[in-house]
Amino acid sequence: MVLVRNLTKEINFKKDKKTILKNISFTCPEKGLILLYGNSGCGKTTLLNILEGLDEKYSGTAEILGKDLRKINKIKYLRDDISIIFQDSNFINEYTVLENIEIISQIKKVKIDPLLVETRLGQFEIKNIMNKKIETLSGGEKQILALILVFLQTTKIVFCDEPTGSVDENNEKILLKMLKQMSKERLVFVVSHNVDLYKKWCDLSLFMRDGELV
Repeated sequence: MVLVRNLTKEINFKKDKKTILKNISFTCPEKGLILLYGNSGCGKTTLLNILEGLDEKYSGTAEILGKDLRKINKIKYLRDDISIIFQDSNFINEYTVLENIEIISQIKKVKIDPLLVETRLGQFEIKNIMNKKIETLSGGEKQILALILVFLQTTKIVFCDEPTGSVDENNEKILLKMLKQMSKERLVFVVSHNVDLYKKWCDLSLFMRDGELV
């Protein structure tokens, strides 16, 4: 479960304070596909960073799985409780796909079977990338790989920032089905500006405008 109450985020901008998030409150269930949407600059990514435990400078409360994000063990939280699909991939560019899988397996302390990854990649007709360096992959290939690796993990919450933004229409549909399938067992929290794409797939939608939930 995600529980956010009266969350406000301010930053110093020149000589003044600028409010990025204004008194945000909402609750999400333990499972389901949640869409957070709004125009660029409305505060979506800032809110996502807080929920991911990457930003502690805010007022109000944010609880994930019954834990106050200010009081949790961040390393354990990022390793055991959540998975993150970044808008720009978080892989090590100089390493191959296979080497990155091995590193993620060690960090997350889970066994990710490369053969299963390769099989899933075959759905997108890119199973030949296993021995390629990340820096040689397209943006779409990296997004597909990131989602597959999260799909094969067992974390309770998945946070996604524009997870289908760089893929073509056919692969977009396959990725959406994977997100929906994951959401039957865990909470999948998607941030996107493409409301028309996700609205028919999501169980709950949250609309942000100028730092506020509308």
